[in-house]
Amino acid sequence: MKYSGDIGEEIVSSFFDTNFSEILSFRNPKTKDNAQVSDLIVWLNRYVFLIEVKTLVSSKYSSNDWAKDRIIEGVGQLEKNYEKIKSKEEIFLNNKYYHVKLDCEGLSKIFGLIILVHDDECTIEPNNVYANIYNSKLPIHVFSWNQIKIITSEIDTIPDFKYYLQDRIDFVRRSDIPLNKELDAIGLYKKGGNEFPNEAVNLSISNYWQEYLNSMSEERARREEHNKQSRWLDRFESIFTDTRKLFHGIPIGLHFTWVFAVLCRRERASIGIIFETVQDRFLDGHDSRIFSFKVPATGHWMIFYYSKHQPAEQHKILSKLVDQKLIQLIEDEDFQYAVFGFGIQISTLLPPEIMGLSNALLIGADTIAGKYSKQDVTDAKQIWGNIKVGTIEEFPSS
Repeated sequence: MKYSGDIGEEIVSSFFDTNFSEILSFRNPKTKDNAQVSDLIVWLNRYVFLIEVKTLVSSKYSSNDWAKDRIIEGVGQLEKNYEKIKSKEEIFLNNKYYHVKLDCEGLSKIFGLIILVHDDECTIEPNNVYANIYNSKLPIHVFSWNQIKIITSEIDTIPDFKYYLQDRIDFVRRSDIPLNKELDAIGLYKKGGNEFPNEAVNLSISNYWQEYLNSMSEERARREEHNKQSRWLDRFESIFTDTRKLFHGIPIGLHFTWVFAVLCRRERASIGIIFETVQDRFLDGHDSRIFSFKVPATGHWMIFYYSKHQPAEQHKILSKLVDQKLIQLIEDEDFQYAVFGFGIQISTLLPPEIMGLSNALLIGADTIAGKYSKQDVTDAKQIWGNIKVGTIEEFPSS
């Protein structure tokens, strides 16, 4: 098949919408002067992916020759758009959920991606085409569509993709990845416990992907079963799009989406397992269930409060719990971020059932710092002082 026009952009945009997040994917962002800033932007709080898509539309070129020209072109475009972000130029993002301005000043990491849409196998190594592609102000990753479209069996959240790219850039500086060998790179990475080896590896003659699938089949099956629990967190990510009141210039709904979207797949599964225990607690006669979780990637905390209260009464209790959590964190850790509170209503009928989200709130540390008493500190630490820290494994033990 030879693609034409904007079909490549449509394919890649649909891939990110379907497999990562259509809420956080924005096609064809524009500046105030209507200049396009990349083909696609994926924005998750403090980091952003700038994506250029190049599509082979003519059969007169070999895939390798065509790819070389498109990589050079894409690098120039990405570096130009990177400077627009660093100079804090106004960039406007639009999708069916949000019309929002990119917070250029708040970004801590920018990733550059070139995705080449073609059918024939392409074997070149990007570093041989553009010598500083991995060492410029904006390190750039180049992927073949034929390879990247398969990665979601191992990498299917934005943070998992981010972690992979962060480790990948160090590896390709030692040992570049041919465009037809990305899956072998992922197999090598996964066999190493989500780490690349420190030494150079010749991927052009490797079969690491198949070796990984063969040698880790049981571990992958356990992980897949365990990951089914993450569906709870996936649902939460998508239910705040109607909340458009601004918080620090950004819709609150987007902040709520971010706090869930920033969790990697294994973190979501670990939290989801706790969710699975809630109904049993209410069957045992309890009236409420509460737990908190620190978001490792951002430092924020989330509180989940399950109860049979009506929404208004539940909101009062949840607000107090969030305040007390903030007090405890400020006193113990000089905490400077926000705590998100989520109230989930349980039916009063038997057997008790989870009815859904009834409250969601966000309180920043700056709103409560210095405004509480010694007794407030005592009360807060009585509730939140004993924090258990667990570990999250890539492959859960049997």
